[in-house]
Amino acid sequence: MSTRAALAHQRGQDRIARGAADEVGQVWAQIDERDIRSSWLELVPRAATILAAAQLASALGAEEYLDELLGVAAPVVAAPAWEEITGTASDGRSLDTLLLQPGIRTLTAVQRGATPRRALMAGRIQLDTIARTQVTDAGRAAEQLGVAVRPRVVAYTRVVAPSACSRCMILAGREYSWSQGFQRHPRCKCTMRPLRPGERVDGDSPRALFDGLTREQQDKQFGRHAAEAIREGADMSQVVNARRGMQPATDRSRGRYTTEGTTRRGYAGRRLGELTDTSGRYARSRRPRLMPEAIMRDAADRQRALELLHEHGYLTDPPPPATSGGS
Repeated sequence: MSTRAALAHQRGQDRIARGAADEVGQVWAQIDERDIRSSWLELVPRAATILAAAQLASALGAEEYLDELLGVAAPVVAAPAWEEITGTASDGRSLDTLLLQPGIRTLTAVQRGATPRRALMAGRIQLDTIARTQVTDAGRAAEQLGVAVRPRVVAYTRVVAPSACSRCMILAGREYSWSQGFQRHPRCKCTMRPLRPGERVDGDSPRALFDGLTREQQDKQFGRHAAEAIREGADMSQVVNARRGMQPATDRSRGRYTTEGTTRRGYAGRRLGELTDTSGRYARSRRPRLMPEAIMRDAADRQRALELLHEHGYLTDPPPPATSGGS
């Protein structure tokens, strides 16, 4: 497995996320300070369109990455519907709904006495975090979806950038089952490297990443006292609380279901059926649409995961029937 290819992919995904954040930031700059609420409501659809396009670019980048690592001829049992990943936040909400949050934060700050300019700065920071996180999350969801349809992939390791926070760094090189949800925090840049049976990746270790930093970088990313303890030989996992602030993308309380695409006109809505009103244009399926990572986490095996991914509109074609002795 090429570490260089994995890190190049990670940098590419980060460029897409940063570009999207810059674009929605330009949209945010058009808010009228005299009417923040109404002007942002008018701008939200434009910002959501930008993020959805960036999500698709991130998903397609993930597909190219998997093809590069595993080979374009690697068996794929079904074709992912990449567009179904776009337009939805990683917690299942629509992007339009999520993008209301920076406006709410801004108005709340004004109500508490902040000037409109200062309040808008606070909202802009939240918008930047939302943009980077949602685009990168879409890429990671695409990576897991791409792994799911490649039966030769049995696991993945976490690819951590040298500039990663301490919480991510101590997870570097850790191996996870192909279906296990990806732990991340807002603005997390980590990606995954797929593994086939018997494959191992050498060189990715928390200590190696730590030792590759300058003393100043170590102090910044871990805190001066924690970094000094590690330099003196303390166990990094004991020094850093790896799970603080991190949630699997399929945490049971959020990120499990979405209503996106579940109307009669939606791809998933037609698959799921059980419409609330068959005569209405926007009739919606009564059945909740599972997020892809929730499907992969909870399915009994890969075959069932693929069946559910198709049923919920994330694969364009049904998977082939399971063969005896299949995984």
